[in-house]
Amino acid sequence: MSSNLKANIRAGKLAIGGWLQIPSVELAEALASCGFDWVAIDMEHGSSDLPDLTALLMAIERRGAVPLARLPKADPHLGRRILDAGAAGLIVPVVEDAAAFSTFIKHCLYPPRGWRGVGLSRANLWGDGFKSNFEDFQPVIMPQIETVKGVEAAAEIAKHPMV
Repeated sequence: MSSNLKANIRAGKLAIGGWLQIPSVELAEALASCGFDWVAIDMEHGSSDLPDLTALLMAIERRGAVPLARLPKADPHLGRRILDAGAAGLIVPVVEDAAAFSTFIKHCLYPPRGWRGVGLSRANLWGDGFKSNFEDFQPVIMPQIETVKGVEAAAEIAKHPMV
């Protein structure tokens, strides 16, 4: 699912998304049923938290949209937990430095491309989809450029192959 979104974006195709700030499963499902390509759960400015996440991700997936989560900050440990919960990708706020962003991404990828640890989780179907999740998972990782420093580094940030 995330690879289709990533492929479409790289091909220059329009990808329209919805933004969920309220931790309501019914609202998540209704929003995802509107035909959006993706729906982002805003964990920075919205009121969703980690305990809300799994049900929201499931509601979004159920209606065929790609579930993303906007982190409250560039916290790689929280990012890994959100990916384990089944998010297809992350929106990382206030990215200002290509090297720091690259390090963040390494935390989100499995070896040999990254440092992410392995455990049974919803993302790998509690082990049933372990091999394909480990070998093929290509999360969508979107840097948010929100500052002058970020704008100055944007070209270098955009060079990362995961962007």
